[in-house]
Amino acid sequence: MHKKSFSKTPEAKLKDPVVEQEETSSTPKKPSHEIDEIFSGKKRKKPELGKTKKLTEDVAVKLSKTKKKKSKGSKESGFVDLHSWPRKRTEDGLAIYTEEELGINRADAGETSTKEAKASIPASKQIKKKKTVTEVRRRERNYLPQYRSNLSAIDKLIKEIDLNKKHISALKKTPFWTLIQAFISNQVDSTSAKKSDNNVAEIIRTFNPKYKSFKLGDKVVSLQKSDISLIFGISSGKGTMNLSYGKKLDTPFIARRFPHEKRLTAKVIKDALLEALNGRGKNDTEDVVRLICLFLCLTLFFSTTGRSIGWVFVKYIEDLDNMNKYDWSEAILNTLMCSIEISHRSPERVTGCVTALPFWLCEHTTILEPQGRANIPRFLKWDLRKLYKVLKKKKLDSIRSKEVQGAELKKTIAELKREKKNEEVSEEEEEDENEEQEDEQEEEGEEGENSNEEEPGHKEEKGAQETQEQEAAAKGDENDEPLAEDVMGNINTLCDAILAQSHIGLPNEPTNEMRKQIDDKSERIKQLDDENDGLQNSVKLLQEENQGLKRSNEEAQEKFGKIVVENITLTVESEQFKIEVERLTETSKQLEVDKKSLEEQVMGLRNERQEVNQEVADLKNFIKQLQEENVSKEQQEIHETDHFKTEIAKQLGNDKMILEKHIRELTNESENNQKTIGGA
Repeated sequence: MHKKSFSKTPEAKLKDPVVEQEETSSTPKKPSHEIDEIFSGKKRKKPELGKTKKLTEDVAVKLSKTKKKKSKGSKESGFVDLHSWPRKRTEDGLAIYTEEELGINRADAGETSTKEAKASIPASKQIKKKKTVTEVRRRERNYLPQYRSNLSAIDKLIKEIDLNKKHISALKKTPFWTLIQAFISNQVDSTSAKKSDNNVAEIIRTFNPKYKSFKLGDKVVSLQKSDISLIFGISSGKGTMNLSYGKKLDTPFIARRFPHEKRLTAKVIKDALLEALNGRGKNDTEDVVRLICLFLCLTLFFSTTGRSIGWVFVKYIEDLDNMNKYDWSEAILNTLMCSIEISHRSPERVTGCVTALPFWLCEHTTILEPQGRANIPRFLKWDLRKLYKVLKKKKLDSIRSKEVQGAELKKTIAELKREKKNEEVSEEEEEDENEEQEDEQEEEGEEGENSNEEEPGHKEEKGAQETQEQEAAAKGDENDEPLAEDVMGNINTLCDAILAQSHIGLPNEPTNEMRKQIDDKSERIKQLDDENDGLQNSVKLLQEENQGLKRSNEEAQEKFGKIVVENITLTVESEQFKIEVERLTETSKQLEVDKKSLEEQVMGLRNERQEVNQEVADLKNFIKQLQEENVSKEQQEIHETDHFKTEIAKQLGNDKMILEKHIRELTNESENNQKTIGGA
């Protein structure tokens, strides 16, 4: 049986290629227009059929010349050898040539510029300048601007300058002495203290503005004032600092060191520091300390995106005796956290003491082992190179809760001892300075008294002394024993006793009253010393009680901090749970909708299946009918063929008999004919 074709597209008509060629050659085409590649924008006519022979000869000559010369085009126009291009041809088989092959330069002709000439060449065929490896790497790098806050600047500065004992004693008055002492004693390793900007940016990205804290794994940890003070060893007071923008102040320090400068840059501060180091006055020594503190504020604690610091900081560093009264740790913390709150989504814009962040991470996690637990200040314990390697393998959001320590940092016993020792040393140095000042004042007073004495008064004093000696000699025999026992050889007290008995008014009597006043004052001083000792004992008792209260307060604060952290974590978890519940409800609703749609689809498929089954049954019945019809037809055909065969066989038998009869007749006739011929 012939198979029925189910394709809807009509069968493609096949043409004889000879016939098609004859058809194309029999229909002459008009010469079409083609865009000229020599002069862009113009169209040129194709050559007519009669002129093709001449043109082909000319083209062949030009081709041979170009192959020999292999011209590379005009160097001025920037063209290159383009013979490797696939050659364009017209319908008549003529090749189309470029400007370079024909020796035409539009730039030289003044018709077009070199840019237009280059534009006519495909971009893929132009020679492109190869980029260097550094240019490619710069494209691939994801740059972050360098944070200006660092420890290496102050380390380099301390190594460049020479500080004497006066400078160091003045530096001990500042709240940054513990930090500066670490650099002076060469305890700081500049390579291990060098931060990674990528690590800083990674920490800033974990900031949660809702809780104003950083999320480390599943826990939320805040940056506190104690972190700043313990990491850098800053001793702060309670005075608030207003660091809002201010104009240049009119102070003696600024007048001495920055009379003409408009901005406080690192170079300006360094130049002023070198000048102050060469000076020998008291102001020079104190100015060295002030300039070092300014440099610290610029390069570490209050760094900005620029290279300068505000004049407002001079207000807080000019009075060295009152520097410790201000809360420097709070000011450093507020400056950094305000910048993080504003720019935590773009960490490269954050300013302030970002150097504290990697050390803060080390203090509040156990992902890195410290180099020494008793190092003061605490940044000396940590190697930031190792932290960089750790954070390459471990992300901050994958830190386990066991590795995070969210409690506030507390001072260790070593830090308390160090603080007490510094206070005692500073008190001793203050006493020594006060004694030196008193000695200087006494020397100045004695010089003034000697210069103010006059000659007449000096003569009167001599006469009074002579009369005193005479009276003492006259009455010395009577009161010899008691006076000797009382004064025990002291001549001054003996004279005083004689004068007291005689009641003679002398010019030096005021000195005796002054001596009495001095004695009274000395007794009063002794009484005050006794009272002071008692007060000191009571102060010690109060300090011990205060320490006990502090410990209990610290324990309570630790418990409270733990409760707060737990509360924060619970709130975060509850919010996450709420979000998860909302998401699940939305998904359940969506699933119900999908379920309904699927049920509808299933019902439709069932109906379709029933229809298909019905169609299949109908087709089966139809096939059976066809099969039955085919069987009956085949039987009928077989019967007909058998009948036809029998009839044909009968007909063939009859025909055979007729032919045999006819053959016999013919043979008889032939025999008769032969006989007649033979008789003739």
